[in-house]
Amino acid sequence: MTPRSPEAAGRKAPARPMWRAGVVLAAGTFAVGCGRSDSARERAPEASPPTTTAQASMTEQDRLRAIAREELTSPDAQDAPRARAYLEGLSPDTRRRVALAAAAESDARLAALGIDRLMMDGFEDDAVPALARRVAAGDDLTAFGYVWAHGDDASRPLRMYVKIGRHLLERLEGYPPAERVPVERFLIDGGFAGPLPAFSRPAVEARLARIEALAERRRLER
Repeated sequence: MTPRSPEAAGRKAPARPMWRAGVVLAAGTFAVGCGRSDSARERAPEASPPTTTAQASMTEQDRLRAIAREELTSPDAQDAPRARAYLEGLSPDTRRRVALAAAAESDARLAALGIDRLMMDGFEDDAVPALARRVAAGDDLTAFGYVWAHGDDASRPLRMYVKIGRHLLERLEGYPPAERVPVERFLIDGGFAGPLPAFSRPAVEARLARIEALAERRRLER
């Protein structure tokens, strides 16, 4: 069976280890004016205030949200192709800003659109905080890992696991107990290194270093 899309995977799955060992897991506008005579200034209509980049991005984010929510009305909706197409059609800078905003949405399926677009455009580090939030919420990242593993970079699943893992580890003390449980589970059981019997910061750091080295070897083999 083909894994569901990241949007479908946005619905919370039962708590279980994520990224198990041995399993490849997926998937400015500037206005320039010049002086006028007084008579010309009197005749000229009042100019509209320029639209700032932030305002434009907010409008585009609102449009993306509206399209996606229309497509994802049903809890069983598997994807939002029109929303994906709209996001893809934006200019590169705007697309990145809108994807970042979407990735931070509380609706996990909408957030998945943003995360997926950031990854497609090569902004892995931009996607890490949103993916880490999902881990802390107890969500399963399998659908994302599946997509990454079936891309043209065999090192990406491991590299992303390490990036997400280090992001979580650096912020570990800030997680409340309910979130720390899935975070520690993710850190001790995932990637291709053997799972740890229990959580230990030094052991997790060493494990992440081993997985990072494996990811680099795979990158060099391309």
